[in-house]
Amino acid sequence: MFTNLWTITKKELSGYFRSRLGYFILPIYIFLVMLGTFLGTDFFARTNETLMQFFMLQNSVLQLVIPAITMKLWTDERRQNTLELLLSQPVSLTAMVLGKFFAAWGICALLLLSVSGLWLLSNFIIPLDNRGILVSFGACLLMSGALCAVCATVSALTSHAVASFMVSLLVCFILSNFNLSAWLQKANISNEVLIRSSQVLDFKQHFINIVSGQLSIANLFYYLSFMVLALWFNVAAVEYKRN
Repeated sequence: MFTNLWTITKKELSGYFRSRLGYFILPIYIFLVMLGTFLGTDFFARTNETLMQFFMLQNSVLQLVIPAITMKLWTDERRQNTLELLLSQPVSLTAMVLGKFFAAWGICALLLLSVSGLWLLSNFIIPLDNRGILVSFGACLLMSGALCAVCATVSALTSHAVASFMVSLLVCFILSNFNLSAWLQKANISNEVLIRSSQVLDFKQHFINIVSGQLSIANLFYYLSFMVLALWFNVAAVEYKRN
C-alpha cells in the first residue's frame, strides 16, 4: 500500500506543476501574505517576538488558497473521464484518497516554507522566540491539513472545479469564522455542557491556542481527528460516486 500511496502522491504533486496551478498559487499566496503582513500588522514591533500577527494572518490566507489547491483533485478525474479507469486499478480506494490528500497537504507545506525566509530575516531585526515560532508553523500545517481534508471531500462530491472551489471557500469560511459559543451566549443559553462542547469543537480556537503558546494534546487530537473523519467521508464520497 505504501508504494502505491507514494506513487499517487508523487503523481499528484507533479500534476500541480504540469498544469501550472502550482506556479499560479505560490506567487498569489506569497503576495497575500506579504501584503497583509506589512500593511495589516505591526510586524516589526519589539513585542512581536512570536510573530503572532503573522501567523494569525495565515488563517485568513490559507482558507482562500486551499480551495484552489484542492478544487481539481477529483473533479478533473471526472472531467477527463479517467475516474473509472483510476478506480479499476489494483490500488485501494483509501490509498488513492490519501495520495491526493498528501499531495495537497504537501503543496501547503511548500507554501509555508516559501515564507519561512521572513522569519529567518526577522531574527536579525528583532529578538524572536524561535521555538514558539516553530510551533506556530506546526499549527499552520495542522490547520491546513484539516482544511485540505475537508476540501478534498468537497471536490469528490462536486462535478466541476469552479463549483468545488466556491463550496470549499464557503466551508472554509464557516469553519474558520463561525463561533458557536458566542451565538449561544447571544441567545442567552447558559447550559455549561453545551457551551463547553462548542468551545471544544471551535476550529479556529484550537489554532489560536497553539499560536498563543497553549499547545496541548487536545489541540493535536482535534486536528488529527478532523483529518481522519474528513478523509473517511472522502472515501465514502468516491465510493458513492463509483456505485
